[in-house]
Formats: sequence, structure tokens, C-alpha cells
Amino acid sequence: MPEEAVAEPPRTIEDLRALALSVGRDEAGFSLGSKAHDVFAKLVEAPEQSAVRTISELANQFGINPSTLTRLAKRLGFEGFSDFQAVFRKAIADDQQYFYSRQAGRLMATPSARDAEVEVFEHLARETAANVDGFLGQLDSGSLKGATRLLANARRVRVHGVRQFHSLASFLTYCLGMVRSDVALLDAPRLGVAEALSQLDRGDVVIVASCAPYTRSVAEVAGSRRRTVRR
Repeated sequence: MPEEAVAEPPRTIEDLRALALSVGRDEAGFSLGSKAHDVFAKLVEAPEQSAVRTISELANQFGINPSTLTRLAKRLGFEGFSDFQAVFRKAIADDQQYFYSRQAGRLMATPSARDAEVEVFEHLARETAANVDGFLGQLDSGSLKGATRLLANARRVRVHGVRQFHSLASFLTYCLGMVRSDVALLDAPRLGVAEALSQLDRGDVVIVASCAPYTRSVAEVAGSRRRTVRR
């Protein structure tokens, strides 16, 4: 006889985390295998990755079959993995308040001491240095030269970024405008992103700026531009 699923699946990350905790304490009224519970706990502890990675990517990360994730989702009361992942996407992709408040809380969770404030800045500095090292480690000479050629030879260059990346997009637009012509923010005329994209032709370049958890509108701009180029 198949195991009975949860009657009403959780619809927030907080509820998912609480459920994972209660399962681990055998207080949930149902049980998961040790491997399934371990995967469940890792998913809720890294909601940013759970929101943006595909089921195959997550399965590879955990060393399991994608069908295991599907079974886990259904065991938790969801229709399937997409329904399960929608909880993460709703909280992370649509509304990034959770992500940034969680990051701020993590950074501020330092021991109560006289130099606690300094420790926060030291932690930020170490994270920034690690990010720079990671960037340099992935830097590819061929890709860099290819991007440079695109930016140099394109008839038009448009840059798009929202929220905290709007200032980066503006600065990049200014700097590129110093060395070449026809560089602007994608929605500089304030006619709407869709209208701005429709005015671009093959060979024009759009630069998008974002980071995980990616702003959905920026990701859609990048995707729509790729489809336009392929036509």
C-alpha cells in the first residue's frame, strides 16, 4: 500500500523548514527515509538554489535520480516537483525581501562582543574576496575577447538592470559611452522594456545584470533577446 501524502502541503519556506524539523523529530505524523529527509533539509536550507536550479541540476548536486525529488514532492503533498519548487520561486524570485532579510540576519548573527561590528565588516570583506577569487578562477580569455569584440562592433548596445543592479547598469552605460557611440539603458526612454526590445535588430547587443536569486523580469529580457537573435 502506498504511503499517504501530506493532506495540505506547506506554501511558505518557513512552513517547509518547520516541516523538515518536525520530520527529523518524528513529530510530523509521517516519516521520510533518511536520504529523502536529508535532501529535503538541504533544499529548505538553500532556498535560493532550490528556486533557480532545474530538477536535474539539483539531483546531480545531491547524487540522486530526479525521480527521487518528484517522489519527495508528492510525499509532501505537492502535485509534483514543479509545484514544490513554486514555493521557493514565489518567495525568492517574485519577492526578494526574504532573501535579503535572511542574508542580513546571517551577517549580523555575530557573537555579542565589543568588536562585533568589526567582525561583520571582516566577514563581508572575506566574502567579497572569495567572490573575486571565484570570478578570476572562471575567467576565460577567449570568452573575454569575444565579449569585447561584440561590444566594439555592435551597432547598438543596451544595458538592463533593476533594483540594486540599476546603478551598475547606469555606470556601465556611462563607461561604454566614453569609448563608443549608441550605448544606452534598455528602457532609457521609459517606453517599456518590450518596446525597447522590439526596436533592436540582429547584431545589436543587450547586457543584463543580475544575480541569484535572479529578478524574473531581467531573466525574461535575457531569454527573449536570445529568441530574437535566433530568428
